[in-house]
Amino acid sequence: MLPFAVLLIAGPAIAQDRCPKLAPGDSYPWQSSEPMPGDFWADMLIDLDAKGKPLRCRIAKGNLKNELGFWFCNALMKDGLYEPILRDGVAVPGTVKRHMRMPGKRRRDADEAARKRYLAAHPEEKRCYPR
Repeated sequence: MLPFAVLLIAGPAIAQDRCPKLAPGDSYPWQSSEPMPGDFWADMLIDLDAKGKPLRCRIAKGNLKNELGFWFCNALMKDGLYEPILRDGVAVPGTVKRHMRMPGKRRRDADEAARKRYLAAHPEEKRCYPR
């Protein structure tokens, strides 16, 4: 009887949870992945040991200003998770490439306008994306 009672109580809450599930790094439904003028970006090269631990980071190319490259590398070295590089089934040291992007003012303004349009068209999702 108790499981049935739990289902009766939790059932409406389960049915109402229609919010999209976003994985880390996923964009919101209204965001574009296309580069915009003013965005900062960099192609980063990260040297890994055989276990996938980052050893060194450098910028291959990009348009970063001042110390942004340091902060991008710092994030990739401290927080990045990397699978070991395998060659013939054996983990070996190597280098991986990652693309990093930080939105500029134009993108932030465009995202805000797109968010308003999206939530106007999908009012049922407004609770999914609180401010």
